[in-house]
Amino acid sequence: METETKAMSTKELSVAVSSLLEQEEARAERARHRRRRRIRRDREQTRARTIQLAHSVELIKWYQFGISLVMTITLIILVVVVWKIGNEAERIKGEVQQVRAKAENIVDGIEREADSIRDKLQRPLQTIGGAVGGQLGHSLGKAMGVDEE
Repeated sequence: METETKAMSTKELSVAVSSLLEQEEARAERARHRRRRRIRRDREQTRARTIQLAHSVELIKWYQFGISLVMTITLIILVVVVWKIGNEAERIKGEVQQVRAKAENIVDGIEREADSIRDKLQRPLQTIGGAVGGQLGHSLGKAMGVDEE
């Protein structure tokens, strides 16, 4: 089979060219619409990313503020605890010094008593004589009317 091509008339040629031009214009218009939509979508996405970034930066600022606040409070608590420990140490030191002074007084009293007992044991006759002499002196004092108390 042979294909025959028949010649187109001017009107048919005009219609065909006109149809091709309309199709090309429609294709170009669709391409422009797609391009405008893509540009609009890109701008909206950029705007959305910018807003999200601004929110993220604001959130980071608040996190940083919160962390700084916690660190400040922790530092204040640390200073207060160290200060109270120092005060408590001074109070305990004072109590230890008081207990030490009392203990030294007790030790001094015990040493004096031990020295007295040692002296009495080393010189029993003098001790007995002193006691008898003291009683005798007291009796004489009573007899003479002089009371030595």
